[in-house]
Order: sequence, then C-alpha cells, then structure tokens
Amino acid sequence: MRSAFPKPCLWFVLLGAALASCTAGASRSAQAAAAPDILIADFEGKGYGEGWKTEGNAFGKGPAQGVLPRQTPPTRYQGKGLANSYHGYEQGTGKLTSPPFKIERKYINFMIGGGGFPGKTGIRLLVGGKPARTATAYARKNRLGHKVHTEILFWQHWDVTDLKGKEAVIEFFDHHVGGMGHILVDHIYQSSKIREPGPLALLARTMKITKDYVNFPTIRKSPHIMPVHMFVDGKFVHMLNFRMAWKEPELWMSWDARRFKGKEVTFSVEPYAPPGKGGLRAIYQSDEHVHSKGLYDEKLRPQFHYSQRAGWNNDPNGMVYYDGEYHLFSQHD
Repeated sequence: MRSAFPKPCLWFVLLGAALASCTAGASRSAQAAAAPDILIADFEGKGYGEGWKTEGNAFGKGPAQGVLPRQTPPTRYQGKGLANSYHGYEQGTGKLTSPPFKIERKYINFMIGGGGFPGKTGIRLLVGGKPARTATAYARKNRLGHKVHTEILFWQHWDVTDLKGKEAVIEFFDHHVGGMGHILVDHIYQSSKIREPGPLALLARTMKITKDYVNFPTIRKSPHIMPVHMFVDGKFVHMLNFRMAWKEPELWMSWDARRFKGKEVTFSVEPYAPPGKGGLRAIYQSDEHVHSKGLYDEKLRPQFHYSQRAGWNNDPNGMVYYDGEYHLFSQHD
C-alpha cells in the first residue's frame, strides 16, 4: 500500500523550493519598497524646462519664485519655486503640459493648492491623450457655510498601479476667472509609497472672558487679511477681519469683549494658518484698551478733529444723531 505522503528526501526538496520561493518573493518586495523615487518636476529652475508646453497667459513663462504681485502668499510648497497660474491675476486662463514620461512606480505624489473648482482648476494625468486621473485643490465649507479655498499646498496622490509601463503626460489647467481662479502645484514625483497629506486641522483657541478687552497681534505689511471667527456655546457670534501677525506684531488691536464676560469664547482661524509664536497664541485680555493711555498727549495728535486710536482711518460715514448722541463711523485699519 502506497503512502499518501512524499518520501523523506522529497520533503526536503519541496521545503527547499518553498523557502526559495518565499525568499525570492521577499526579495522582490524589498526591491520594490527600496525602489528610488522618480522626480517629474520640482519647478526650481527659471523656466519650466525642456518639453514643457504652455497655452494662454495663466502660467507665465516659468515657475513663480513664491508669491506673485497682488497675490496672497502661497505656503508649504517645497524649495523656492512652484507652478502658479496667478500670472494673469484672477483673469488668466491656460494650460501647462509636461513632457511625456513612463509610469514606473505605483503612485504619483504631488502638492496642490489654490482654487478648488472641479473641472475648471486642477491637474490631470493623460494616457493616450485621454484623462486617466484628475485632481483639484482642497476646498471645503466652513462653519458659516462658505466654501473655503486656500493658498496652502497639500499633498495628494494617484494610484497608477494599473497604468505601469504606459507613457503619460500631466496637464495643469486653469479655466476659472474670478476669485481664487488659479492653482498652485509643486514637487511631482513617482514613488512606491504614498506621501501623507499632513494635518488639515484648524487653529483655534478657547478662553473664558474675564476682562473688558481681548487684544490681537497685527501686522501692516502682510497682504493677507485673516478672518477670525468667534463662537460661544458652539454658535457663531462675531467675525473680525484683520492682518494677524504670526511672528512679531507691529500693532495690537483691542476688541471690546464686555458683552461676553463670564463666558467661554472660541477664536477660530480658517483656513489653516502657519504655526508660530504669534497668532492666536499671542492674544491676551486686559482691563483697558491697549491704546488708551497718553493718546491725546501725542505731539501730532489732532486735538479738535476726530482721529482713531491707532492705525489709519478714512471715509467717515454713517454720521447720524440718534437718541441724544452723535454717531460717526469710518473705515479703519
């Protein structure tokens, strides 16, 4: 009667083959994991480089070295340059197309920011002249229901496993005219690993109001006016728009918080703002307005005409007499 099991010598042959197969598989996996990244574009040169094609006026003649005139500064891009379709301000439109390349890794990672308008702003992977993958910038609705776009670049990726070995190009497109009608792209590369997007968290600070004023650090030179939303018991109560200082403040702005005394107020910055010693970390409370002492003893302070405590003002308006008082409003920084 024959045994159902192989002879002892055959066991060693089978075991050796199995071990060899496992070792070969592990070796292939290790090689795949160790495969070096392949850079497609980092936009560090003066021009886009050989083989890149532009259409329209949105992307200019080459990468932007950071911020362009009249633009809120982009943040979190790599190095000094990035593709930026703000060259035509918010009115520019056009395309930027990469030279052909072979897909050799499982993922294509890239950073993207700017206007999140699907179909109007974004990038697409073209294989055989047809879109195989598409991406647009991060945008969402804030607590007030408004769509929030951001000049901050976040990591995204495409899984292109099924496209390995094929030739492709990447096309940047900007067909949107108007607010946030531009895109920002940087550091596109092929990889065996996904580049994680990083935190999308908001900055917020909650404090109990115990004094009359809350003081915010401000800066004159920043082109970015930061909306600060205030919430009490989870409900929106107020919003301030000003140039918040994230490093050393040039000026302090006092906000009258007396009506919220004894309550906890949350100050929230949307969208994501850069971390630093300033910003929401620097705000503090005081019993008096920060510009309340010695104001009218200043050498050049008008003693008869109306003037603001600090900053500049213009266009007085809303000058009315009501309920025994004269009221005057003005635009004020």
